[in-house]
Amino acid sequence: MHINYKSLNKRISLVIWVLIFMLSFNLSSLAQGFNPDVLSLTIKAGFFDDINAKGGGARGYELNLMKRKLSYSMDYLLIQELVFSKSVEEKYQQVGFMIGGYTDFKEDKVRYSYQAGLSALWGNERGQLTSRSPIYYYNDPGHYRNYYSHYESENFTTVGMLLKLEAQYMFTRYISFGVSLATNISPKKVMYFPMFNLQIGKIRGKYRAKKNKN
Repeated sequence: MHINYKSLNKRISLVIWVLIFMLSFNLSSLAQGFNPDVLSLTIKAGFFDDINAKGGGARGYELNLMKRKLSYSMDYLLIQELVFSKSVEEKYQQVGFMIGGYTDFKEDKVRYSYQAGLSALWGNERGQLTSRSPIYYYNDPGHYRNYYSHYESENFTTVGMLLKLEAQYMFTRYISFGVSLATNISPKKVMYFPMFNLQIGKIRGKYRAKKNKN
């Protein structure tokens, strides 16, 4: 039986976005009951690298909930390799669930947080090398400068362990900007992600706002 993995990945992504929307709605309803310190959405973009010297870009979203010095988050990342002279470009998708803690400094303007958790990771990677063809110089067809490598494409799915450190500056109660460094350790990949993060929503609770006024 033939499986269209490209179509399957699109359907999985759609399901993930539906789940994120449903979770955000449920968190908003839940917030009315116990009033979390933080309930926000993070838009993040940056880079990735792994121990096999593969690298590229990463972007995604993260839902954040914090209460009583504990932080909870669910994120989605689209990870895309930057590659030259190879027929297969590796692309991955990640959904992660994390829990950790945080501390505020500088009159609650600066926040440091740390988290750990689990992830689902899937995508395609280069398989066996099938052939190589020379890349010739434009102005000298008789000489080539490199090879273009042709690979098979292989799909994979795995689970991993997530670790993340983040620092952010809170401009107001409703918006902040920060940087983070995360890693995903799995049987298939060991990757790390330096990211820039824009967080919007309820960044600080009422208690912290009152403390700022005193």
